[in-house]
Amino acid sequence: MKKAGHAIIPLIFILLGFLIYSNVLYGPFIFDDGLFIRDNYQIRNLSIFTDFSGTRYIGFLTFALNYYFGGLNTFGYHLVNIIIHIINAILVYFLVWFTLDRIKPKNPLLIAYSDYLPFVVSLIFLVHPIQTQAVSYITQRFESLVTLFFLLSLVLYIKARLSIRDSRLKSRESIGSGLLSCHLVISHFVMVWTCGHGKI
Repeated sequence: MKKAGHAIIPLIFILLGFLIYSNVLYGPFIFDDGLFIRDNYQIRNLSIFTDFSGTRYIGFLTFALNYYFGGLNTFGYHLVNIIIHIINAILVYFLVWFTLDRIKPKNPLLIAYSDYLPFVVSLIFLVHPIQTQAVSYITQRFESLVTLFFLLSLVLYIKARLSIRDSRLKSRESIGSGLLSCHLVISHFVMVWTCGHGKI
């Protein structure tokens, strides 16, 4: 799949993602959903989220925003979970694509299928039944968000390295390396906020 095909990948994954997981949109709260969402009165007050010191901050903030716009209607919670999963699949696509572009595989089989491998790998990630719990079980959004930020970090890092490789300016490489280091540090704290242990 050539670079021109990148634009259509998100559309394919959006259609497939909603087609596959549309049956969970009206599913009820289950297991820890009661503890973290239905019976968690802290997510009903957005003002407390001005304190950034809590663990799982981003995850609980998304629950609070869901409650603000839709109350305890599970449709919105499931919708956000599906969207996050689709974004993750798109990130997997670009991760594999950029990785292959970075390493320039010499294996004849990899070379022959390198244009299709990113799509196949990310498609498996999108539709594989093992992902069902992360999408349909609302509280598993914590894990999905960690996956999102981790994949995003890798994609941006490899993309930056590719840009540095293609650049002929050494000063740009120094600046880029510094930015990458900062990005990785920030990503670590974001993932702690997203899936740290404990309540708000």
